Amino acid sequence: MDLRLSALNLAQYPPARLIALAQLQEACGYETFWYTDERFFREVYSGLTLAAVHTRNIKLGTMVTDPYTRHPALTAMAIATLDEVAAGRAVLGLGAGVAGFTAMQLVRRQPTQAMREAVTVVRQLLSGATVDVYGQVVTLAHGRLDFQPLRTHVPVYLASNGRLGLALAGEIAEGAVMQGAVAAPLVAWFLAQVQRGAQRVGRSVHEIDVVSRVNLCLDPDAHVAKDVMRPAIARSLITQYPHFRTFTTAGLEIPSQLQELIATVGYTHDPALLAPVAAQVPDAFVEAVTLAGTVEDVAVCVQRMVQQGIKHIMVYPQAPDGDVERVLTSFAHEVIPRVRASGEEAMPGTATPAAAGWEE
Repeated sequence: MDLRLSALNLAQYPPARLIALAQLQEACGYETFWYTDERFFREVYSGLTLAAVHTRNIKLGTMVTDPYTRHPALTAMAIATLDEVAAGRAVLGLGAGVAGFTAMQLVRRQPTQAMREAVTVVRQLLSGATVDVYGQVVTLAHGRLDFQPLRTHVPVYLASNGRLGLALAGEIAEGAVMQGAVAAPLVAWFLAQVQRGAQRVGRSVHEIDVVSRVNLCLDPDAHVAKDVMRPAIARSLITQYPHFRTFTTAGLEIPSQLQELIATVGYTHDPALLAPVAAQVPDAFVEAVTLAGTVEDVAVCVQRMVQQGIKHIMVYPQAPDGDVERVLTSFAHEVIPRVRASGEEAMPGTATPAAAGWEE
């Protein structure tokens, strides 16, 4: 079974632990060390450069940078520099962003168009062109890099939980990333949106690396693992207010009392602010958008996702005691072997639920 693994790392760790995490993920077989560009944590390219010089093979990617807090010309400059340092291991993860926008007084205008224009600018600059772009969101007048990038094409992964953003990924990107695509209806919907964009330009969906980005907690006590997940789900609900599309697509209904509480809280990583919302997050929400439970529980869930068509899982590890290293190691060495063994036992040529979902 060809199942690809990568890991997302919040830019919260001091240098020594960041280096150790990158080295651990490389040793465990994770394909990419993804690092957040999140306000106001440690700076993304500094962290990725540090990881690059202390590893040899693992890829290094932003997950995600955006076209609002960084002009795409600066992103082109930064990703080309990282690629040079990392000897061709850089990956550009781009999204519409959300963190810090209120504090920085930024307006998130036309997010899908902004991502399209950003990718255009980055790719043209990396190719060595002098770029003039006067887009609906991005403007660049006679821009050009003053050095020759190691590679003229760095892989681009677009991350979105929206229909238009995922279709754009299917149209123009090497990879499409959706957060929380765990429940069967979410996986089917995710694949359908990417395929829709791919078909628009005559691409096959199989040309695109379709990545489910999921929060992960492994614990012998499944209840403990689920409790760890609730604050992140609370933040996701707050971000998606008032439509909650990920959760409604999964077939869930947000209780009115929970909606009223969410309306009073802005985007935050502050545990104290998230706690009241987290306390009201039902188990069904945890199960729909995360991997949380025992090794056996999570292996069964991943196997079902793979049968639907997910071939790349990006995990964001969490742990009740903060020992994310244990979670990463256990996922790679205990969960994935179970999934692969189960996949090898499956009958070849069997139709999967994902096939029907793609034909929407």
